[in-house]
Amino acid sequence: MAEPEFDDEIEEEEDDGLAADNEDDNDVVFGNGPINRPAMVKFINKYPDSALRFLTRRDLDGRPVRSDFEPIYEKWADRGLMKGRVKKYILTLMEWDDLPDRPLHELVGDMRNKLAEMRLAGEA
Repeated sequence: MAEPEFDDEIEEEEDDGLAADNEDDNDVVFGNGPINRPAMVKFINKYPDSALRFLTRRDLDGRPVRSDFEPIYEKWADRGLMKGRVKKYILTLMEWDDLPDRPLHELVGDMRNKLAEMRLAGEA
């Protein structure tokens, strides 16, 4: 006798729930699992200031980040967040050849403006 279709639907729903949990585990800031490309992109788009701090190890005022941030950055790196990939994504996103030699807070402002424009245009 064939299994009822109802059981198949339950299994699909359970799989979807596990996938959502796994995605949250990959979250750069709040997750503990490996950081994949979609998680990195989401992180940069949501927290451009933190992405630039991670990349440059500088605070928005130009001073080195506080030493208590280093263990956080090391954990992110251990989970797969790589400075090279973060930089490449930011350069591509912003259409820059290299990070402009301007104060970090200005770069964050530029990124936020670009991301807002993309959201309004339906690109992000």
